[in-house]
Amino acid sequence: MPVFAPQWRRVSGSQHGFSPAMIAIWDVLTLNQLEELILVAGEKVIDPAIMTTRKGVFGDIDLSAGGTVVVQDLEKSMKAFESKARFDMSALQKGELRDAINEAFYVDELKLKESPAMTAAEVYARVQLMQRLIGPTFGRIKTHFMEPAVTRQFMINYRYRKFPELPEALANGGTDLKIEFLGTLAKSQKMETSAAIDKWMGTTVALSEVYPEIRDIPNPDAIAREQAHNDGVPTRLLNNDAAVKKTRLQRAKQQAQEQQLMMAQAEGEAAKSIGEGRRALREGAPDAT
Repeated sequence: MPVFAPQWRRVSGSQHGFSPAMIAIWDVLTLNQLEELILVAGEKVIDPAIMTTRKGVFGDIDLSAGGTVVVQDLEKSMKAFESKARFDMSALQKGELRDAINEAFYVDELKLKESPAMTAAEVYARVQLMQRLIGPTFGRIKTHFMEPAVTRQFMINYRYRKFPELPEALANGGTDLKIEFLGTLAKSQKMETSAAIDKWMGTTVALSEVYPEIRDIPNPDAIAREQAHNDGVPTRLLNNDAAVKKTRLQRAKQQAQEQQLMMAQAEGEAAKSIGEGRRALREGAPDAT
């Protein structure tokens, strides 16, 4: 059975990877030990030990509801032990340890600010920061784990004929397998490309007011398809190149026919006006001039 071992981070010159857990492991162990101590101290506070003198109690100690204990002196023979545990200090230490662990795992950097007043620029800057932090890790996980695992599973199902018959274009073309991930992180990485396209198009439109010749640089079809791909639009909603070409030819033909019809109408009206003018001249009408 093959084993896929992705690397979270790597140090230059080393073949072995490491993860934030290797940095935060001591804080994690300390926090676990602190939690255990808090549980022990809480047990002492909720159900404290009983202190008594050697001969202060006659018989057994019955601490059940409605139980009776016979003592020699009500004030000195028996009392509960007060642990005086500092739960406030333990809560403070827990908070510090949790903050250190969250910092090691970039928790604060990988979440948006809980405020409805965030602007689009602030959200975009925060997303860019997330991509810089998690992008290399996601690339290694995708390359060393997800793509090999998906490819292996696909080829197993293909060899055992678990899929329908392949289309002729794929069966005869020998196309290589290309895996496209549609998860949230994969989509967020495409947001940067979409934002760059939007910014470039805005700049191009503004410059085209002064330099009209640059309108020939953008490829509208490629831009529209790239934006649809980055936004996760299903392919079935897009016309292929053949359908687009056919539609444009039909539109051009229809426009040519409409233009010919308009020219014919204009020529007919012109011929009619010329005929009326000649008839008026022959009849000697006053307005012939």
